[in-house]
Amino acid sequence: MGALIRTQLQAPAIAGRYGGEEFAVLFPGMDAQAAGECCERLRIALEKTDLAEIDSKLRVTMRAGVSEDAGNTLERLLGEADARLYRAKAGGRNRVVWIDAENMTATGETT
Repeated sequence: MGALIRTQLQAPAIAGRYGGEEFAVLFPGMDAQAAGECCERLRIALEKTDLAEIDSKLRVTMRAGVSEDAGNTLERLLGEADARLYRAKAGGRNRVVWIDAENMTATGETT
């Protein structure tokens, strides 16, 4: 999965394993809206991944929570992303949740 994630990202984005099956992606200089849209494109690319050579029943999905560095500490930034990740998990499979600057609610949720 790491290689697939890297092929979908453009510099200066940085991706790495965060733990277990979790990855973190940093989008330096991007706001939450742009980062959320990049995550949504990644979600779609992963969803289209053909694993038929391994098992035709396998399907790749992802859930993501996006936060924005608005002068936040790393702890707060990760906390916000984690809270949105749990919101995505509560909504079902294959979702990206980020913050909408207009009304400060979660958006980007897709099935």
